[in-house]
Amino acid sequence: MQPADMNSVLKGFVTQPIHVQLGKQSSMEGVCVAPISNDMLLGHDLLRHFKALIDLRSDCIWINDESIPLNTTFRDKPVVAKVIMSKRTEVPQNSVVRVPCKLEGKLGAYNMEPVNNLQVLMPVIRVTKEDLVVCLENPSDQFKTITKMVVVGNAYEFEDVPEGGDQQVMSAGGIKKNNVADVHHSSTTEHHRNPLSMPGAGSASQTREP
Repeated sequence: MQPADMNSVLKGFVTQPIHVQLGKQSSMEGVCVAPISNDMLLGHDLLRHFKALIDLRSDCIWINDESIPLNTTFRDKPVVAKVIMSKRTEVPQNSVVRVPCKLEGKLGAYNMEPVNNLQVLMPVIRVTKEDLVVCLENPSDQFKTITKMVVVGNAYEFEDVPEGGDQQVMSAGGIKKNNVADVHHSSTTEHHRNPLSMPGAGSASQTREP
């Protein structure tokens, strides 16, 4: 993949095409997966494909004369908690180990991002009372030891999650579901069950909608 800097190249892979719907427009798109650690706006190429116009004054996106409202609710400051190792763990060479962790603070529904340049595969979403488990990846030929109380990531609380459907419902974990998009997750579900089946996904990145 070619980032904005012409002299830099980002290694990653593209999943099988999934159905993406934005308003009345829909298409089959491949999702790029790469070890991105910086905060950034994802989906810019998809908006260009739909020839979308972002109207920040009116908080909406225009696609072929169709106005799609945006969720632009902001807090005074982001709610963040550290993800800490619960016990000392050794990761064998060329393997992935699931380890329990804990949050330094209380959050509602949240997602996580790795820190400290660790090879960590983290699920995108966790509900409030779900057990916190992360996958530590060791692609080297030597054992790697992660000591207890080491910070392996940050957890960010959010308010709602856009999902497909015709109704607004509240799940058991307190996640509000909106009928914004209809996305099939068949190409990514297997990755969460077996992270070794999709090589190259060194870490996950938080996705932010415009």
